Amino acid sequence: MPVIKENVYSDVMMETLCYQKTPQKDLMMSIFKPESWAAGDCRPAVLFYFGGGFYKGNPSHFRMQAEYFAHLGMVTLTPDYRLTTLPGITVKDCLLDGKSALRYVIAHAEELGIDRKRIVVAGGSAGGAMASVAAMVNSLDESDESSVPCAMILYNPGIQFSSLGSSFDGLSEDDTININGKQEKIKDLKKKMPKFDDPELETLSPMEYIRPGLPVTLLIQGEADRAVSVESIKEFHKRMRAVGNDCELVVYPDRDHGFFNWNSSEEHICYYDTLNLVEDFLRRKQILNPGLRKKLLWE
Repeated sequence: MPVIKENVYSDVMMETLCYQKTPQKDLMMSIFKPESWAAGDCRPAVLFYFGGGFYKGNPSHFRMQAEYFAHLGMVTLTPDYRLTTLPGITVKDCLLDGKSALRYVIAHAEELGIDRKRIVVAGGSAGGAMASVAAMVNSLDESDESSVPCAMILYNPGIQFSSLGSSFDGLSEDDTININGKQEKIKDLKKKMPKFDDPELETLSPMEYIRPGLPVTLLIQGEADRAVSVESIKEFHKRMRAVGNDCELVVYPDRDHGFFNWNSSEEHICYYDTLNLVEDFLRRKQILNPGLRKKLLWE
């Protein structure tokens, strides 16, 4: 995904703030607001976590989606987090940063003009893992915190860490996978990506935290994904539905990992289609413009 330095929409304002200080770096968060935003607003919000296998990427990954939904009237946020390329940083540290970002937004909702009851977490690939962990994995919560969003939007998310290490089985060293809009060879990914066979990390897999009462969820998956198998996402969807959770799965035939990115498909068709899919989901779940539409049932 290219780094976008200027706003796509002229009616969107952007600012940045530090949501957490760490020994390695200050963790910043970009905030996108519609120009009509005012102090005291109570708007829905979405946090977009970027992907990149926990070893690369930056918050600009979802900037276009963030600007679009700010254009529609939401407050959208794209937090940075530490990567495993920093000395001593593990995948668990990345996940803890994701938790911290959500906790910050909930704690500062009033000053950000956000409705605490309409905060959504979203992310792709590793970012999808972060979003689902932030929403589901309560073993990482502090005893006095509340970090439960109202919804999850997960683009080809890593939801079972123990299986990620074997996701390249059957692929040759020269096969490629789309990571943030760039085709990377398997042999290069094996050198760069962190190891996912850590027993402690396995205990943090969102798949193991499925229980009744979780936020409404939209899963967006490419059927030909070679980094996160469609079978694992179907299993996640099946288990969510089995315990009564509102969970939707949309599968795109013949699409590989990261197909939803701006520069990952012909004429960006999948970017636009997934954008419309998410907007429809937010409207149907009464998160975006609740009560604006009324459905009439005719006998």
